[in-house]
Amino acid sequence: MAANGISTQALKKTRQDQKLVLANADRVARNVVESGRYADVTADATQLPTRYHASDNNGALTDNANTGGLKEGRPYAA
Repeated sequence: MAANGISTQALKKTRQDQKLVLANADRVARNVVESGRYADVTADATQLPTRYHASDNNGALTDNANTGGLKEGRPYAA
């Protein structure tokens, strides 16, 4: 079990969302150490290739449109 409790969440979507929140916090903390390291510290889940379904763990994925293709740096691409 992970110390952050993400692996204990029942739904994959919840785990995916919590990982993004944790990544945001890591970026903010890194900017404190190295000022300006990351211009964008807020992940945009719509830039991920797919998202897990909100109430189903049985392989239900929602494809994001990703119009224009996947962006380099996603989900932090501006």
